[in-house]
Amino acid sequence: MKSASLIGKTKEGLYLIQARTVYNPKLEPGKYPFTFPGACSLFGGDLEENEDYAEGFKREINEELPGLKIGEMKHKVYKWKEHLDEVYNRLNKAFHGNLPAFLGFQLNEKIPQEALGKNRGKELTYREWIEEHEEDNYFISTINIEELKRIKLNEGRKILLLPAEAVMSIIMVPTDKLTILDEIANSGRIDL
Repeated sequence: MKSASLIGKTKEGLYLIQARTVYNPKLEPGKYPFTFPGACSLFGGDLEENEDYAEGFKREINEELPGLKIGEMKHKVYKWKEHLDEVYNRLNKAFHGNLPAFLGFQLNEKIPQEALGKNRGKELTYREWIEEHEEDNYFISTINIEELKRIKLNEGRKILLLPAEAVMSIIMVPTDKLTILDEIANSGRIDL
């Protein structure tokens, strides 16, 4: 599994977050096709077969945030099988040993079945689920708040613009949460 997502920040220091849809009257209770229903995420998603990360990023952003103009971007790649322990240890040190509290889980904990969507019935730890993500590509860019006001969402429930302190405390898709915490820790915007 490979993905491409946007870490959007405003010049005011707010982070762009997607509130995801949790209610679908067509589904039986608890039968969600996606993992971590109700969790917030970054805008972006999985790459399609034979699609490179740049093409996938452009397609995902055009689908989710049509018409959004994105300026200069920094590209960061996480290959979770290789990088997970390094990222986790670096963040745990930055957050003074409190990373599990910010994440809401320990890496070797089992993921609740209700959170697994189409993987329901599998016994997965957070570590195993994260490491299934072969390569996650993140594009970091400054986003204009006024431009966001003109965007009509095609996917997700709502655009959230949150300060780092709020982002640190919300429930997010685990890979997105690790990545945005890494960005916050490296940005120097807050006193950790």
